[in-house]
Amino acid sequence: MSAHSSIELPLDGERLDANKVAPIRKVAFAIGFIGLIASGILFFSPLREKFIYSWLFGFYYFFSLALGGLFWTLLHNATNSGWGIAVRRVFENLACVVPFMLLLAIPIMIPNLRDALYEWSKEQTVIELAMHEDSGEVPAAAGESMGQGEAEHDLRHAIHVAAKEDPHKYLLYHKYPYLNKTFFYLRVLGYFVILGLIALWMRSMSARQDEDGDHKWTLRSRRAACGFLPVFAVGSSFAAIDFLKCLDYAWFSTMWGVYIFAGCALNSMAVAILLTIFLKKQGYLKLVNDEHFHIMGKLMFAFVIFWAYVTFSQYFLIWYANIPEETSYFLTRNTEGWHVGSSALMWVHFVIPFLFLLPAWVKKSTKYVAIACVWNLVAHILDYYLIVIPERFVSLASNAEMMAASSPSYSGAFLLDILAFLTVGGLVVWYFLGMLSKRRLYPCRDPRLEESIQLAN
Repeated sequence: MSAHSSIELPLDGERLDANKVAPIRKVAFAIGFIGLIASGILFFSPLREKFIYSWLFGFYYFFSLALGGLFWTLLHNATNSGWGIAVRRVFENLACVVPFMLLLAIPIMIPNLRDALYEWSKEQTVIELAMHEDSGEVPAAAGESMGQGEAEHDLRHAIHVAAKEDPHKYLLYHKYPYLNKTFFYLRVLGYFVILGLIALWMRSMSARQDEDGDHKWTLRSRRAACGFLPVFAVGSSFAAIDFLKCLDYAWFSTMWGVYIFAGCALNSMAVAILLTIFLKKQGYLKLVNDEHFHIMGKLMFAFVIFWAYVTFSQYFLIWYANIPEETSYFLTRNTEGWHVGSSALMWVHFVIPFLFLLPAWVKKSTKYVAIACVWNLVAHILDYYLIVIPERFVSLASNAEMMAASSPSYSGAFLLDILAFLTVGGLVVWYFLGMLSKRRLYPCRDPRLEESIQLAN
């Protein structure tokens, strides 16, 4: 049985003293602010087209952690989890980073930067400019969409004509109802607004129960979470497609959404474990014991396996079919230096953490489970780096550069990647820690709190 049966908890719960995290917040803000200034300069420099790939890499890495926090929040409520009450507020706060990420997505939405990232957008812009030239009109700004109604119809017709001359553009025509600039902006806005409102609403229901202890908030949250889970599944899947998979609009994969989801769930659990350990060292969350870490470690271990299963399944299906439209993704990442990273990914993201987390005592030890969490988060960096960065050279290089290059990458661009990652990470950490001190650290009046304290598994 748990050794925490005699713990006396404050009736009004625990609140994080903002002064205890103030030094971390100041450092994080300094890193983010300085990085933001440097990034702004780069976005107006000749390096902007290369740097936007770095920004997307850093942005989606931290966005994936927030999405994972939303998943665990909804799952805890939908399954009426008792054990997770002690740590649920950690996931709720992590999920509430989702609406903040909208601000960090702004550079991706800027027309010329968007066109540098997404070939479908760039090709539409080229055709659109050609239409204006043929008609004698001058577009308001390069990269702007033509608007609604007949203009949209004319653009699609022009794409159809271009596809007759260049068969490689036939997918651009057929995917136009989905991959057009207007709909793209609406979808991106929807991801942050809808998923962000879900995160804020779930946190609000939990916080209201802290005030009056009414069981109705538990029941409302449970019913709502059951309805929100399908919304989350659709939203997170299409966000992964729009932001990442559409870097190459001609590439096909039916497993992309679940592949990205597996990484979100795995690594958000790693963040939650590390944050829980940190809060306990600060004297908070006394109700969390080794049994909680054991369960969280088991869930992280389960998603290590699930990630490997999905990753292998995607690769195996594409390798077996051997269809050019599907193999392009892996061909790029198995060329020159990228091959080293791709080969290492399965070892660092699956084999090593799998073997390390097998023993139960490892998952109960805060020291060793913290090591596993840090390892998984670093492996997650490699995973997203291989998703985004190899597309930079493929999309931006000229034919002459392609022929002369010995490696499909840009020399020195790695420094841009580090800058973007630290900038986004610093701002997210600053925002998250500030938000963490505004609510109680656990649902102090949840009817299942005692069940969580007495946890044994």
